[in-house]
Formats: sequence, structure tokens, C-alpha cells
Amino acid sequence: MDTNDRKEVLKYIDTLPLDRTVKPKPVLGVDDLLLLLNCHWARDKSVYRIERQRVQFALILLLLFGTGCRPAELVDAKRKRRDNPGSDDDLESDVDMGGVDGDSRRPDALYYEDVRLLVVHSPDNSERDVLAMERVHGPVNCTELHWKDEMLKTPIFRRDGSEAALPYNQLRDPLNCLGKISGINEKLTNYCFRHGIANVVDHAATDAVRDQMIRYNANSALYNGHYANEKVRFDVQSAGLGRPSVGGVLRMLTHMSLMCNPRAPVHIPEEYLAALPPDPVITALEQEREQLKAGAYRIKGTSIEAEVRRLTAAIGSARTKCRNIISQEFRDEYFRRRPTEDIERHNNGQLEEEYIEPVVEYEIPERTQLVKLICPRVADTTPQNAVKRRIQVAELMLALCKCREVPSRYRPRVGIPAPSIFKEESPELGPLDPVVPLKYRNKHCPFCDGEFCRPATMMNHVERIHLKGVDPKAKKECHYPRCKSLGVVLEHLQDFKSHIQLVHNITLRA
Repeated sequence: MDTNDRKEVLKYIDTLPLDRTVKPKPVLGVDDLLLLLNCHWARDKSVYRIERQRVQFALILLLLFGTGCRPAELVDAKRKRRDNPGSDDDLESDVDMGGVDGDSRRPDALYYEDVRLLVVHSPDNSERDVLAMERVHGPVNCTELHWKDEMLKTPIFRRDGSEAALPYNQLRDPLNCLGKISGINEKLTNYCFRHGIANVVDHAATDAVRDQMIRYNANSALYNGHYANEKVRFDVQSAGLGRPSVGGVLRMLTHMSLMCNPRAPVHIPEEYLAALPPDPVITALEQEREQLKAGAYRIKGTSIEAEVRRLTAAIGSARTKCRNIISQEFRDEYFRRRPTEDIERHNNGQLEEEYIEPVVEYEIPERTQLVKLICPRVADTTPQNAVKRRIQVAELMLALCKCREVPSRYRPRVGIPAPSIFKEESPELGPLDPVVPLKYRNKHCPFCDGEFCRPATMMNHVERIHLKGVDPKAKKECHYPRCKSLGVVLEHLQDFKSHIQLVHNITLRA
């Protein structure tokens, strides 16, 4: 660009109300990595579609910190072509697993053929060889471990147990959620790992090695502009006064976990959210959809189907965006308010609020055993015991990959009585046990005890799963615990629906 043109562009940019302050570059340290791994295994309540994703997510964290790679080097980060912005596929993911139509090239992800495993001979013959064997066999310095031929073209990090590479959004969203669970104030992204390892290498290696590690041309000066920690890791005051530098304190002050607070809320409580006025944009979209539907419930195959689905997608996107913004503002306000409240509570002589570690119940026994092995810090252990511990952890991870956790809304209630024998006549309902509720939410399935997001979704589930092909004149038993123990059997389907509505407050379609 011509020099005069560049000056004119800069003058025009100065007239715009732009924020030209330097954006913060959070830096992740090894203590932060241990905190994240501990929260991932012990405190994360997220339910993955298959538990293999939980195991491979922990491996991705280690690779991001240990290599400084970009996410596109591990997962599929290609953008998706949005021919139909209102389609269901567009809502599920914002990446394309196979590129454009007709493109047979593989995604830019990590495949088994990209990884070489070597067992290297240990320089000290008294120790085990690195990394897995007791010794390297033969007069060689290493033993290479080969993958099976059918696994070479398979991505290491996969989605839903299929052969497709893991999309980027399934790495980005759990990473952001993990940062909130661990109590970190800043937003946790993959570049926090990249910033952290780049700053560590910058202090221990030459500029050429650092640029090679972060995949930049040597002497490009991109590190100083985009990766250098904004918090200078040098004790200027001690250097000026001629005193020894306090390196440990400086290291702590330059990492993300400095302001970590595990008590910080992840989401805004429902009572706060309910007290807020409705969003005008969402309200306008809902009114437009209701006017378009004109009271109709089923729209499949009608002329308004495409427009109604577009509005529904826009409403869902607007609600999610609004909730995320409000939750982030609520969380930021907590971090601003909490230190002042702690100081005022101390000055007033009040007792310090005791932090109670949240108790997480694990549905899968293998995960429970993994938490007991991974999370505690073992100080005094022999090399043999450490090897046995690693082998046990590897076996448990392999077993965990084959498991799947059931979401909470599909888990049966604890303490449901055993099924009773059907009775020919329905006895009169007496007083029910106060422990078992009579009235349920209108989103409850009266058959499988599932909890759904809306009553209409529950009704669709009942009609498709439980009442499909059922004779309307056949007798129906009430599946709720107390009614089942009393042997409540209704004469036909309509009496069953009336009983469910009057006794249990659940409405089904007539």
C-alpha cells in the first residue's frame, strides 16, 4: 500500500470509536493444567455421548500443553457450507466433516498414520527403557510399534464412536465449560495452552527454537506481538534494589489460576433469570411464529413449515445467546464483588464462609476407580509401583471407553417398588404414602419416568414409544409406584388418561 494511502486509512480509523487497548492474553501454567485435569476427572458432571470422548478430551489437553499445537492439528476445524441456514444440520455443528461436496480429501486432523511410537533404549542400563518395555530387544537402540493397516486412515480423536474426526465445536465448548467449573475467571480457549507453552520455551530456548515450536518463520516477530505474556515475568523492583528475585511468586502471578475461585457460579440461578424482563427480540420472534402458525400444532408438509422452522431456530439461538451473555455478566460480577464481601465480613468479625467441596456421584465404576488413582498426589512411591499404577490407569481408561453414561433425565428413580400383579378390578384410591408424590410436573412421562423439556415433547414421546399400536379398549395399569403397589388398573385408554390428569397432574392428548 502506498505510504500516503496508509496514512489516510489510519486517520480514518482514528475517527471511529474503536477500542484499541491491548487484549489480554491468558497464559496457562503447569499448575493450571493439573487443576484442569483434576476438575475434568473428579468434578465435571457433563454427560458425553460415549465415555471415549472423556478420555480423549484429557489427552487433547495434554497435547495442547505439551506441543503448543493449534486445534486444527488435532481435530476437524473446517467450516461448513451453509446452503440452508435454518436446517437442523446447521444447528448441530458449525464445521464440515468432509469439506465441500465431492471433496474426497481427509480433514486436517490427527490420524494414526501421523503418529510413530518408539520404545527407546535407556542410557542408564539399570532403569527401564523408555517408554513401555522392560528392555529393547536385540542390538538396536529402539523398537518401533506399528499400527494395524486398517487403522492408519482413522482419526485418533473421533465423534460418537464413528470413524469421523472430532469437530472443533466439540472441543471448544467442553473446554470453555471446564474453565468455568474449575473457577478460572478468564475464558479458557485452546490458545491459552499455546500462549503458556510458548512463554515457557521462550525463557528456556533460543528464539529460533521458539518460533519453530509455534510453527512460525524464524525472526518473524509474531511471538512478541501475539504470544508474549502481558504480565512481565521479571522482578524489576528486586533487580533495582539489588535483592534476589522472587521467582516463585512471579510465576504464580503470571498464570491464569491466580484469581481462581471454585465457588464462582457456572450459570445464573433460575430465580435471577426469571426475575429479568423478557428479551424484546425473542418476544418479537415468538409473536411472529405464533401469528404464522395461527393455532396449528402440526406443520409438517404445510407451506409454512420452512418459515416456522427458521423462526424456531432463530428463537433457540437468541435464547442461548441471551442466557450466555447474562450468565457471563453474572459470573464477572461475582468475581468483582466477592473479594470486597470477604474483607467486609472479616472486618465485621463474622466467621469465614467454609468452602465445602462438591460431591459428585459417578454412574460408571471405572470412572470412580480412575478418580481414586489419578487425582490424589502420591509422593513416596517406587518406580515399580508407579509402573503398576500407570498400567492400571491405562486398563481402566480402556474399559471406560466402552461405557456410556445415561443422562439424568432418563435415569430411573431410586426406590421404585417391584411390579405388582395385575388385578381384575381397580380398587379405590386410598391415602398415598407422603414420601411418594402424587402430583408430578407436566413434562414427566407416566410410563418410563423420563423428564422432558416441554409437555409437547413428552406427549410426542408417549405416542411414538408407549402408545403406538396399543388397543384403546384394552386395560391399562398405572405405572407410578404407589398406584402400582395398589394394583390400579383402568378399564381402557381414555380412563387411563383421565386418571393420569386428575391424580398425577399430567395431561396427554385425547
